[in-house]
Amino acid sequence: MSFRQFPGLVMATVLCGVGMIQMVLAWSGWTLGLGWQWGLVAIILSLVARFNSYILVGTFFFAQEYLHWPLPQCLALTAVGLIFLTPRVFTEIMGALTGKNIKPL
Repeated sequence: MSFRQFPGLVMATVLCGVGMIQMVLAWSGWTLGLGWQWGLVAIILSLVARFNSYILVGTFFFAQEYLHWPLPQCLALTAVGLIFLTPRVFTEIMGALTGKNIKPL
C-alpha cells in the first residue's frame, strides 16, 4: 500500500496537520495577548461556528508578540490559515479530490 493510491488521504492528512498547527499558534497568540480564557473562547467559537477569523487573529498575535516578526511576515503566516482553514476552500478541495460532497466539522 502506498500513498499514491490514496491522494485524498494524503491531502486530508496535510490539511489536518496544518489546521492543528494553526490552532496551536492561535491558542498561544490569544494566551499571550489576552489570557488563556480568551484563547479557549476563540478556539471553541472557531470550531463551533466554523468561522476561522478567531484562529487567524490569534496566529497574527503569536507572530507579532512572541516571534517579533515584521508585519509582512505576520500576514504571510496568517495567509496560510486563509488558504487551508477556510471551510469553503476545504470543501472544494476535498470534493475535487474525492468526487463527493464532504462537509467540514
